[in-house]
Amino acid sequence: MVYEQKTLATSSLVEADYNPRQISANDFNSLKESISKFGMAEPLVVNSHKERKGIVIGGHQRLNACRDLGIKEVPCLVVSLPIEEEKELNIRLNRNHGEFDFDILANLFDAGDLLDWGMTARELDLDLDMPEPPQPKPPKEKKLEYKLAFNNETELDQFYEFLAELKLATSDEDFPTTSQKILNYINQHPIQI
Repeated sequence: MVYEQKTLATSSLVEADYNPRQISANDFNSLKESISKFGMAEPLVVNSHKERKGIVIGGHQRLNACRDLGIKEVPCLVVSLPIEEEKELNIRLNRNHGEFDFDILANLFDAGDLLDWGMTARELDLDLDMPEPPQPKPPKEKKLEYKLAFNNETELDQFYEFLAELKLATSDEDFPTTSQKILNYINQHPIQI
């Protein structure tokens, strides 16, 4: 991918209508202070594709901070991408900064794409059809109980990603609950002890 460095007028740039990034007022003020003190340490990423010319892919909050500060021109890395790749790059650039508007993510992006682009199932709070608590059984039956324990956040994230992949790969008609999906997976991939 080729990026061209340019200085562009803030008035010529257009914010992407799908951008899911949010920033608190406190963080926005900190961003303006940083830009006032250090300038634009990181350029904006802007699309030059014929159908997406001037659309900001990365740096919406920095652009807004510059506009608030009265900055008329900003450094940019310009790339030409169709809309699908533009959206993917936006998510990849924004993944580790600020907060997402999860309504926009849910309505304008595919969950499978978001997982592929580095987000976790837990971050997306995917509806994984977790089973309802079991109904009390008569005392004569032996009740099987289980608990899942994770040693760290990484193991928990791996479990959520496994559940998300299982949900995306398994038919809801055949296996409507997560428990049924897991049991089917175990039947197809027996655990060797």
